[in-house]
Amino acid sequence: MTGRLLAIFAHPDDESFGPGGTLAKYAAEGVQVAVVIATRGEGSTLGAVLHGDELGQVRAAELECATEALGISDVRVWSYPDTQLNQADDQELADKVALAISEFRPDVLLTFAPGGITGNPDHIAMTEAVVRAFSIADTNVDDGPCPALYFWSILDSVAEHLRSISTIPFVGVPEAEVSATIDTSSYLAQQWAAIHCHKSQSDPLPRVLKDRMAAQHGREFFVRHGHGPGQSPPLDSLFS
Repeated sequence: MTGRLLAIFAHPDDESFGPGGTLAKYAAEGVQVAVVIATRGEGSTLGAVLHGDELGQVRAAELECATEALGISDVRVWSYPDTQLNQADDQELADKVALAISEFRPDVLLTFAPGGITGNPDHIAMTEAVVRAFSIADTNVDDGPCPALYFWSILDSVAEHLRSISTIPFVGVPEAEVSATIDTSSYLAQQWAAIHCHKSQSDPLPRVLKDRMAAQHGREFFVRHGHGPGQSPPLDSLFS
């Protein structure tokens, strides 16, 4: 398969804890996959003994390990302060995303669902910036075709279960809104390897992650921006 896919997230580990199976699948199939991470994750408190710059250095190394496990070599890390992405200048962040889109020229653009999956303010800010940048790209017709923008999502039923076992305000989508369901069962080993690369965040492994992965049964779910109700049945490719 040919094509170009750009995934933009807030923190190191979002690419692996998130749609890592999909990223691994497309990289293995010959798609040019690039990952942009907006922060170095230095503000995390999840299982972290280190803090600040030292933690940021560790997490940057973990990201390198994880993307290698997923088969991705094009990785770009910005230096926005972790836990403060929602305080960044909205237009500046959107312009930076728009520049990445212009430089990479993806056919498919991926980011979090608008609720940020976990309600994390950094996740939500990243999605808002990507949507704003996507709108810029959509109006710049001279720059070539606009990519398809997909939101990585979890189902309402899964979000409800995860909320019941944690204090995290997980946000899901109704199954009827899903535009594409990607079979990642053949890439679970790679995704788990990538997850374990993020040792500062996955040792011990959070129960919410274990339960979510189990509930997905080797599938990842995506909602296409601007396309109204979900596809019935959902597409099995983001490049359809």
